Amino acid sequence: MNFVTECFIKDCSLLRSERERWIRDKYEQKLFVAPLSILPNQARQSLIEAIPKEDLYTVILILAHRKISPDDLNSSLLHVAASQGNVTVLQLLLW
Repeated sequence: MNFVTECFIKDCSLLRSERERWIRDKYEQKLFVAPLSILPNQARQSLIEAIPKEDLYTVILILAHRKISPDDLNSSLLHVAASQGNVTVLQLLLW
């Protein structure tokens, strides 16, 4: 997951206060997430295509950008992952 969420990190030797700010920036603000190379309206279809290919990078990247509606997560995407027997993607979608 860090390959997506720490795309722009240059230095990991930080003081405690800097580290705490960095953690907030990373997890709350998602400032270090790799850029999304698709249009937001293509996110659902891209996920549907990525799941059978087990393309975890694409799955994690799209989910990190939160471009999927809760309805898609709770129905069709879960069904695609389950029908493929892809436990890893199921866990990512439920997370």
